Amino acid sequence: MSVPDHQQVPRADVLFVTHCRAAYTRKSLPGLLKAVEGHGRVWIWHNGDHKETNPDKLQKMEETWQVVQEYKDHPSIACIHHSKKNVRLIPAMRWIYSKSQAEFIGKVDDDTIVPGDWLPRMFEVYDHCPEAGILGAWAFMPEDFDEELSFHKIESIGSAGKLLRNNWTPGSAFVLRGKVIRELGGPRWRESHTALCCRAARRGW
Repeated sequence: MSVPDHQQVPRADVLFVTHCRAAYTRKSLPGLLKAVEGHGRVWIWHNGDHKETNPDKLQKMEETWQVVQEYKDHPSIACIHHSKKNVRLIPAMRWIYSKSQAEFIGKVDDDTIVPGDWLPRMFEVYDHCPEAGILGAWAFMPEDFDEELSFHKIESIGSAGKLLRNNWTPGSAFVLRGKVIRELGGPRWRESHTALCCRAARRGW
């Protein structure tokens, strides 16, 4: 399992996990690469499945892998790992958490399109809020949010905007301080993202 050269560690390493959704990957991966350009690197984990017998799904997995390969020489891609088993998300997250030495570590799902300023905006919030440990991207529609009910959790962070403070963050697109993972001793075996966030919150992040 290859990992990047740590002689030039960027400010952020971001995990991108794929499986069998080529159409999603074709839309989301270019946007992520643009968002991290000059600010970080992308680690790609592709979940295969050597036990899969459905020919349609096998074709979709292969198509997704081919999309990933189109970007293998992109300067913002740090490394690509092809898992022969579909291990889903947690082992891939444990991989980057244990190997990355970056100041920040993130993850973006293959069905999530981040804006071009996503990573710089995350840095801006962290720079204004030293106690922030894990920041999740806002992925809600206006009708999903009731500001009156959430008022007691909203904190102003000056020119960087506002935060909705919670014990856990959405897992679709987030960035955490590498210090949080190292302080917690890394994720526990089979520990979900939500459980990790709650453990970080109990530490004061």
